[in-house]
Amino acid sequence: LSNNLTGYPASVGRGGHLYNDTTETFRGMTNSVDKATHHVNVLYFQTSWDEYTTPLYEALARAKARGVTVRFLVNHNGMRTIPGHKAFRRRLDDMGILWHQMLPFAPLSGQIRRPDLRNHRKILVIDGREAYVGSHNLVAPDYDTPSYAKAGMLYDDTSVSVTGPIVSQIQAVFAVDWYYACKEVLTPADLTPPIAPIAPTDEQRENPQASAMQIIPSGPAFKGEPNLRAFVYMISSARTHVSITSPYFIPDEALMTALTNAALSGVTVEIFVSEQLDQFLVGHAQRSYYGPLLKAGVRIHLYRRPRMLHSKYMVVDGSLCFIGSSNMDVRSFGLNYEIVLVADNSRLVEMLHGNDDRTREK
Repeated sequence: LSNNLTGYPASVGRGGHLYNDTTETFRGMTNSVDKATHHVNVLYFQTSWDEYTTPLYEALARAKARGVTVRFLVNHNGMRTIPGHKAFRRRLDDMGILWHQMLPFAPLSGQIRRPDLRNHRKILVIDGREAYVGSHNLVAPDYDTPSYAKAGMLYDDTSVSVTGPIVSQIQAVFAVDWYYACKEVLTPADLTPPIAPIAPTDEQRENPQASAMQIIPSGPAFKGEPNLRAFVYMISSARTHVSITSPYFIPDEALMTALTNAALSGVTVEIFVSEQLDQFLVGHAQRSYYGPLLKAGVRIHLYRRPRMLHSKYMVVDGSLCFIGSSNMDVRSFGLNYEIVLVADNSRLVEMLHGNDDRTREK
């Protein structure tokens, strides 16, 4: 299904480490960047140079200094929502890395487009050998926003590192976005380091077996809403259990039907959403779906405020899962450029179930 919609076929890969804590996430990314020998490709919706992200940006500067090509993409709207974005731009310029804004909207300078489109992807690729995908933006858990910090609102996210052939698909998504931003074609030579012996990582030693994986990119450039169709298909194929974690949950009719059909068929359906919401109207729209879902037998777990549940993943029947940048809402289906990793990987599923257990406790 996804191959026909996106052109990205089934592949294989190894799930590395599952990251929740923001400090640990950026520490893992920093360690990976410090091992780069050829290139680092970075694409994030929102980012800030703050006390949490400083180690990662310093690692990118070190990589640039030792001759590694560092490419950096950030969504224009996402960058502008973080205080101090003008100083952040200057720091990127001073680093000397290659960087561009995605989907800039600046009518006074002739950059005119639809203002409601976003590149919402979160991607970090190191040497074409390791990649990170998930829900973390490159920003402090309070989004470097004084009002959030004062209210004690911290974003809780989940990301995963992967290795193996699946990384080539993540590279391809980045390469397309890079071309869209600056009209430069990234060749295989740009994305493939010279062949050299690679010592296995701790995760590869513990989990040497590769499993089936696939990248599903989506957005206005794709016909047929590939992420939505994949989600509906996965839910409809469930026989025992479905759990969905999403900060923004505004399903369309097809997704709503798939969820209620599954619950009415005897499948255990659980949805993990946040009690704390950062958008007033979205929160009210989301809550309007709780009644019909509960009536059909869906279990809804509220992540207690003031923390904001920002993770985005789904597990089906203890074997199949997805994790990435896509919310379960109509914006992520039709207006945002998103990326999700689908995996038939029992180890990753087990780790995500562990996340669900911790969420129930909160």
